[in-house]
Amino acid sequence: MGVKKATNCHLPDTLVIGGRKIDKRTLEARRYLTVCGDLADDVGEPSAGQWLLIHRIAALTVQLETMDAQVAQGKEVDTSKYSNLTSTLIRSLTTLGFKKQAKEGSPATVIDSHAQAVREAQS
Repeated sequence: MGVKKATNCHLPDTLVIGGRKIDKRTLEARRYLTVCGDLADDVGEPSAGQWLLIHRIAALTVQLETMDAQVAQGKEVDTSKYSNLTSTLIRSLTTLGFKKQAKEGSPATVIDSHAQAVREAQS
């Protein structure tokens, strides 16, 4: 499984965070770089400020996905920490320019349209 390269920008060959070289072979590092590449592709040509947000969003995503895996394995997680990370992720994505709207035909829009039909049938 290789790291996806962003088409409009280049991810670093060496991953250095906080002055420490990170082993890009770990699952977390590969996921981090994939999220960075995906977001950079979505943004286009990220500015320096956008890159900072992209890196923070990738870090939050990796942390949340780790917690999601723990929940799926029946383990308990700190729900306060999970909620804070999720809220921070949503705010960061919004700041980067992503909107909180579901695409047509996504599970969220299907559920919304079903709920609307149920409400109308009950009226």
